[in-house]
Amino acid sequence: MTSATCAPILIVGCRRSGTTLLRNLLNQHPDLLVHPDEPQFLLEIRERFGDPVRPLDEALAYLLAHPYLPKFITKTMLENAFRGQDECPFSQFLARYLQVFQTSQQYKQRIVLKDPSLVFHLDTIHQILPDVHIVHIVRDARANVSSQRARWPNASVWECACWWRNAVRSARYWKEQTLTPFTELTYEDLTSQPEETMRQLCKSLSIAFTPDLLTVRYNQVIYTPNQKPQKVSFNSFDTARLTLWQERLSPLDVALIELCCAREMDWWHYPLQNPSIPTAQLQRRLWRERIHYFLLRNGRSLKYFLRKIGWRFGFHRSKIPPKN
Repeated sequence: MTSATCAPILIVGCRRSGTTLLRNLLNQHPDLLVHPDEPQFLLEIRERFGDPVRPLDEALAYLLAHPYLPKFITKTMLENAFRGQDECPFSQFLARYLQVFQTSQQYKQRIVLKDPSLVFHLDTIHQILPDVHIVHIVRDARANVSSQRARWPNASVWECACWWRNAVRSARYWKEQTLTPFTELTYEDLTSQPEETMRQLCKSLSIAFTPDLLTVRYNQVIYTPNQKPQKVSFNSFDTARLTLWQERLSPLDVALIELCCAREMDWWHYPLQNPSIPTAQLQRRLWRERIHYFLLRNGRSLKYFLRKIGWRFGFHRSKIPPKN
């Protein structure tokens, strides 16, 4: 893959920003081969088995048992791709995995991967896939935080706002510091002006626009506060979700999000509401959530550090994470 017409496409963005919608639209294109689930196992394998990847047989067993591995990829296909090797550089591991994935539909040239979390690992991805084209989708911070909290009710407003802020900062830094092909679009444009937005995206990706790209056809689990998750079939663009946050967030929630994300929201011209909140009330909530987020973040970092040490010594590195 060396030309613009066959370079892999990677969709990233803060979680709950519309990456799934965009992936499913691109899945309608006849020349694109879209990975059916987020390939979370790729960086997991690098973290657990190192670079070079070893022992390779354990890494392949981990991959085969992973819930996000496409069902049509078999043990025989992977064993044939890595036959006679005990280890291999991670870049080679990824290249061969993508080759195995691609052989399932040989007439399609260009692979599309979608994983929101990779917005924090763009340097690594570029080293492994130097010709990758990054597509970054952004959503209004308030709508994004509202959606995050519906999905993860125990997460605080400040924690979710920081997720959004850190994700868009990471993407913006990458855009400004590299010459790698990079395209940005917003969830709002995608849902309210789908044809114009998809035509612009196709031009950026050097692919032909087809009307099929406007076909919404996928199933997704919808999370609503204080209700059980529901699997919903979508067959049209849901513009009602653009303003749903106004019903779900309190004025204090909105003030907290805008305090955290105002500068970054201005990058995409999201207007601030600036709700009138007594300063003392806002400060009390701010410090309570910031302290909680600080403790949570450092606890996670320590847990990850200890887990990574364990993986290096072979402890629990083959344990498969659950599908989210």
